[in-house]
Amino acid sequence: MRARREVFRHGVHAAALLLGVAPACLPAAVFDCDEDSQCAPLGADARCESVGYCSVPDDACASMRRYHEFAGGGLAGHCTEQACGDGNQSDDEQCDDGNDVDGDGCNHDCTRSGQPVWTKTYASVGFVEDRAYALAVDSHGDFAVIGHVSVADQGFNLWIRKYRNDGTEVWTWVLDGGAMADEEGWAILADANDDFVVAGYVNTPEGGPDAWIGKLSRDGLLLWSAQQDGGVAGVDEVRGIAFAPDGDLVALGYATPSTTTDTDLWFQRRSGDGQQVRWTQLREGFPGGMPDRGHAVIALDDAFVGVGYRQTTANEQFYWLARFDGAGNDVWVDEGAMTEPPGTWTTVRAALNGDLLLAGWRRADAGDNDMWLQRRDPGGALLWQDIVGSPAGADDRANVIAAARDGGFVVGGEMGAGAGSTDAWIRRYDAEGNARWTETVSGPAGDRDTIWGLGFDPAGNILACGYVSTPQTSWDIWVRKYTP
Repeated sequence: MRARREVFRHGVHAAALLLGVAPACLPAAVFDCDEDSQCAPLGADARCESVGYCSVPDDACASMRRYHEFAGGGLAGHCTEQACGDGNQSDDEQCDDGNDVDGDGCNHDCTRSGQPVWTKTYASVGFVEDRAYALAVDSHGDFAVIGHVSVADQGFNLWIRKYRNDGTEVWTWVLDGGAMADEEGWAILADANDDFVVAGYVNTPEGGPDAWIGKLSRDGLLLWSAQQDGGVAGVDEVRGIAFAPDGDLVALGYATPSTTTDTDLWFQRRSGDGQQVRWTQLREGFPGGMPDRGHAVIALDDAFVGVGYRQTTANEQFYWLARFDGAGNDVWVDEGAMTEPPGTWTTVRAALNGDLLLAGWRRADAGDNDMWLQRRDPGGALLWQDIVGSPAGADDRANVIAAARDGGFVVGGEMGAGAGSTDAWIRRYDAEGNARWTETVSGPAGDRDTIWGLGFDPAGNILACGYVSTPQTSWDIWVRKYTP
């Protein structure tokens, strides 16, 4: 709080001075302020400057403002200095919109919103695919990215890399299941100790892809891991993880429980060290045994919310959204019906007030897919919706959403760019759902470029990851930091 000066605005002395009456034996008036409303008695256009004194308009000043005669600190009657937030752009400012709000196009430090700060890429040897799917930010603003890298003729290996906030690489951890097949990492969380809980799937010589969860220390050492076979040598994967209030872990994805079905929606609660299974839940989809998938899960109060899709025999996908309690029992479920346009939810996040933020895609009238965004209350009621489609009518997908501290959010995905190509796409929204800025990224090869992971560092900057197409190496992991 600002140190108290010799102030008279709250008493009869202040009233007398403002009315032009000078009580005897009083010191010279000083009128300090903390907000613009306190300067109102000095004029309709008076405002509070950052130094704590009021100013009024004056065209004779370069800043267009002069401190009022009641200002202290020797500033009375002097022109104010041009400063960030005064609404006047100076030579060393990128912008100045007269406020201290981040993410509205011009940030509190007078830098433009949504500008790249730095970019990092990673490419394996050869024309092979490398992809990043998620990131997690620790308490210091450092972060780790998870996905996969490729070895020619040996498939994908699960890959995790930690970065400093300035983009410096700290360590890299790679998991090869030993079956000359694929391993991928899909989900990552930072815990209270700045360690990372990670999840995905691993192939072993003994069977097919098994769900996998592990924990890495902040220094990149594997602390523990656990695998889960869905029942047969089929596909089992973890796509999302969440912390329970008591430190347990809830994982969501899909599993193959029998030879007569394809994958079913699957979620499971484990002890905090991953070794004990508390319970497992499976959800069958439409009749016909088609693949169903869970994509993401979050903790919400003492319950959880998961998203994904169910697939029909016509290979159409319809969204699945459910809130379930700590024992895995449904609190409420909202499932897309075949009378609706096909669509899927890729991710769910919680806004600061507990609302649900959803991102995915749904079928458009023209037959292509459009980005699909929603905000719902904790009971599942729709509050806001936005459909984003590319002008060319190509497929557009929203993959990830992250909540901002101002009640807004940022969304990442891919925007159709014609001829089967997509550009990586990121958009910042305010708390009311108004788009503030949009950025697209096109890789050198002009193929599929996309964003899968988003997060905010403690300063409000945005961290993003995904992959971009390159002529020599197919797809490369891509990581970037943006201004708010």
